[in-house]
Amino acid sequence: MEHLQEILLLKRAYLGWRYLGSLLSLALENEDYLLFLERGAFPAVASQYHTKVHCIERNIRTVIDQCWRPESRSGLQSICPIPLDQKPTVSEFIDILYLYLVRQNQQKKTAEYDL
Repeated sequence: MEHLQEILLLKRAYLGWRYLGSLLSLALENEDYLLFLERGAFPAVASQYHTKVHCIERNIRTVIDQCWRPESRSGLQSICPIPLDQKPTVSEFIDILYLYLVRQNQQKKTAEYDL
């Protein structure tokens, strides 16, 4: 996640980034969390951080806003498998990050296998 944070030019101070880290960890363990965010991943993360579900989504939207700034947008574009013509929704953003992490994990495994 730290490498991803550098690519997206994000500060650690964003609560949404912490929430995304927990959410993506859940999704990497069980992809089903991505199917129904509002009924699965968001409540699980909200419970972990002792907050409300709408706070999770709002703070992730703040992270998306930061990634969509002109100086950060190229980082987001670099990890996205398709061109982005408009700011991604929360679920689209989570999918982009999830797919990036899955690809990175696959590349690591391939590199280890090649050794």
